[in-house]
Amino acid sequence: MNSDKMLIKELSFSYGDRAILTDINAVMKEGEITVLLGINGSGKSTLLKTISRLLPAKKGSIYLDGQDIAAQSNRNIAKKMAMLSQINETLDMTVYELVEQGRFPHAGALKMLRKQDHQAIHNALKRTSLLPLQHQYLNELSGGERQRAWLALALAQETEILLLDEPTTFMDVHHQLNILNLITSLNREEGKTVVMVLHDINQALAYADRVIVLKDGRIYSSGPPLEVVTPEMLRNVFRIRANIMTDPESNHTVYVPYSVI
Repeated sequence: MNSDKMLIKELSFSYGDRAILTDINAVMKEGEITVLLGINGSGKSTLLKTISRLLPAKKGSIYLDGQDIAAQSNRNIAKKMAMLSQINETLDMTVYELVEQGRFPHAGALKMLRKQDHQAIHNALKRTSLLPLQHQYLNELSGGERQRAWLALALAQETEILLLDEPTTFMDVHHQLNILNLITSLNREEGKTVVMVLHDINQALAYADRVIVLKDGRIYSSGPPLEVVTPEMLRNVFRIRANIMTDPESNHTVYVPYSVI
C-alpha cells in the first residue's frame, strides 16, 4: 500500500472575507496520480497554489513526508515540488532559457549549471518534444507549444511531486493524450507523485488513481475514480445527467452526458 506523501489538515483560504477553500482534509498517496475535479470557481486551482505555497493558507497545515511545509525553505520545497500553473506569462526568452530555470534550485554555491543540469534540461525538452524548438522565443510559439515549454520547466526540476494545473490547456486532442501519457509514464516508471487539475472527466477516469471532487470550496467526495464519478455526483456537482459505461475499445469507464439540470 502506498504511504501518505502529502497530508492536508483543516486547510482554509480566503480573499478578504470571501472564503475560497474551507476545512480541506485530504491525503495524496506516494506514487499516485490524484486528479482534482469540480466546476469553475470550485477552488481547484486555489488548492493547488496553496499546496505549492504560491498562496498562503488562512489556516490549517500541509505535511510533506510528515514535515510541515511552512517550516521549510523555498529552495528545499522547490527541490521536492514543481508547479505548472494554468496560465503563464509569455516571457522574452527562448524555450531553453525558460527550461533551464528549473535547475536553479539544484545549482551549486556559484549558481552555475553543471553537466547534470544541462542533461536534465535536455531530457525535459526531449520528453515534451521541444528539442527542435529549444532556440525559439516563447512569443513565437503556439499556445500549446508554450504550455509544453512550461511543463518542460517543471520536469527539469526533477522533483518527487508534480503539481499540474490543467496541463493540457491550449492543446488539441492529440497533444493532450501525448502529455497525459507522458505524465503517466513519469508516474509509473519514475514513481513521481502527481496532483493535477483536469476539466475532462473522462480523462480523470482514464488516468487518475484517486479523484478529489471540490464543490463550493469544500471536498464533496474523494477516492478511486470509479467510486467517485457517479451519476449522483455528476448531478449534484456538475448539474448534468449522464450515463456511466465501459468503452469497448479502450475498456475504460467513460461518462456520457445527455442533458443539463
